Parts: sequence; structure tokens; C-alpha cells
Amino acid sequence: MSLHCLRCAHFGCIRARQLLLTMHTYVYCVSEPPVPRAASSTPETMARWQLFRQLRPMFYGKHHLDEIAWQGTLDRAALTDLLKVYDRWVVKVSVFEM
Repeated sequence: MSLHCLRCAHFGCIRARQLLLTMHTYVYCVSEPPVPRAASSTPETMARWQLFRQLRPMFYGKHHLDEIAWQGTLDRAALTDLLKVYDRWVVKVSVFEM
């Protein structure tokens, strides 16, 4: 999208009104995280790992963050925190879609 269309959006440019973009972030799991050791892990760590395993089928790049949060009955902040913990095993890709 050109800078011209961005500037025209303020003045009611027809081309700018016809162009509607949304940004979605998709998640890809590139490798499996290890199972936390029972002896050294806290209940919070085990719950977080179980939540990751529950949501894992949606980490193949076909579901965006809002959809994953809705399906998992999470708020977006909780999903973001979960993905930060497992950032070594996931890749997030943001794309613009019409």
C-alpha cells in the first residue's frame, strides 16, 4: 500500500476506503517442548505445560491467535504469556489479510 493511499484515508479517498486490511498472527510449533520433571516442577509449570499440549493441535499455522484464544477459552494476554514461556519451540508469523 502506498503512502499516498494512507494519506488519502484521512480525506476520504475511494481507493483507501476499498482497501481493508487486518493483521493476523499465526503460530507454528517447530519442535516439542520437553515434559517438565515431576520432582522439580511446580503445579503452575505442569498446568502451563498441559495447556500447551491442549492447544498444540492449533499450532500448525492454520489458526490465528484470536481463534486459538477463543477455542481454548483464554484471554489474549494469557495466550501471549504461554507463548512467551514456550518461545524456544514456537514461531509466530504475522501477516496482513484482506
